[in-house]
Amino acid sequence: MLWQRVLTAMVLIPLVVAGVLMLDTAVLALIFGVIVLLGSYELGHLANLDNGIALSLFVAAVGVMLWIVWRFLLPTYLVSAQWIVSIWWVLMTVLLVIRRRQLERVSGLRPLILVLGALILVVAWSSVIGLHGSGAGGPTLVLFLLVLIWMADSGAYFLGRAFGKTKLSPFVSPGKTWAGAFGALAAAVVSACRAAPKAAPALTPSV
Repeated sequence: MLWQRVLTAMVLIPLVVAGVLMLDTAVLALIFGVIVLLGSYELGHLANLDNGIALSLFVAAVGVMLWIVWRFLLPTYLVSAQWIVSIWWVLMTVLLVIRRRQLERVSGLRPLILVLGALILVVAWSSVIGLHGSGAGGPTLVLFLLVLIWMADSGAYFLGRAFGKTKLSPFVSPGKTWAGAFGALAAAVVSACRAAPKAAPALTPSV
């Protein structure tokens, strides 16, 4: 509901903004890492990993991956991983949007979801933390990224509720509409155009 979204935003946004701008990158990495581990716990359930020990081991494995990435991942490899994940997301999005058959319920363990989900979580975490620690303007760029995400989500919500008639992919996500998708895109573009001049100093490498 709208009031729940507004109340959540009023509480969380100031905390997130303060954390991104004021915390050291290592501390922020730890906090975001905990959030990623919570996400991996939910991912395990999504992949039908219902055994408590196995689920705990999967979450622990994701935690180890985060530590390895933090200590040893080179920027070149991170960029390659970002390209792989981005291309995969684009392809899956196109396939799901054009799908015209009901998704079948799958029983049993789904290892592909575990592997791909863990990869996406780790790459996303390392990308945000790498951006935050990229220099004096890193925190500003992370905040710029979060603003784009928040505005896109808001644009999708309001335009989808106001004008959403045609479903985006009814067999995959019945609640999503084309109006919401265009609302998200428009809100992100407008926000980027307005916020980019303020974030521009962070994009200029220091001499």
